[in-house]
Amino acid sequence: MNSSRMDRTIGAPPFVATKVKPKDVSNWRFYVPMAEQFTRASIIESVETSLRTLGIECVDLLQIHQWYYRWSHETEWLEALRVLRPGGYFCYTDGCWADDDCSEELLDLGFELLERLEITTNVLHALRKDSARRATLFDAMRNRELREEYKHWGGVVGYRAYNRFEAGQTRYFSHRLRKPL
Repeated sequence: MNSSRMDRTIGAPPFVATKVKPKDVSNWRFYVPMAEQFTRASIIESVETSLRTLGIECVDLLQIHQWYYRWSHETEWLEALRVLRPGGYFCYTDGCWADDDCSEELLDLGFELLERLEITTNVLHALRKDSARRATLFDAMRNRELREEYKHWGGVVGYRAYNRFEAGQTRYFSHRLRKPL
């Protein structure tokens, strides 16, 4: 790290994360191509803004909230990862259809796969544990038409997304990758 605000902390340097904001935060309800929400330029701009704001040279974790399954297979946003420094790490989690492991596109970009873990059991446990709370939140929504759809996408027990994980139709993976030196 350079001499910055972050260097003035006491003790070990903090783990720094930043989240990329979609270009249009109001457009979450209906599908739009990921290239319209997270362009290569908008991802890079978001990261550079965070770096300037924090006064640091790199972040430990970059979060991109992906709320449509099809986005996993749209690769333009992955192009932004090419600017990672050589030897930089990239951690990625995603849900995939049972016959996929969510890593093909990442490997095609030249990343070295260090670790891939199936975490479906963990995701199902978390969904079960928090299901009642999420169902209550969705039931309190003013828009009655969206309540049931949110329960599906929100992984409420007994609804589509949860049932697909439970039946093995979809799986969840965590990847740890590195950009070659």
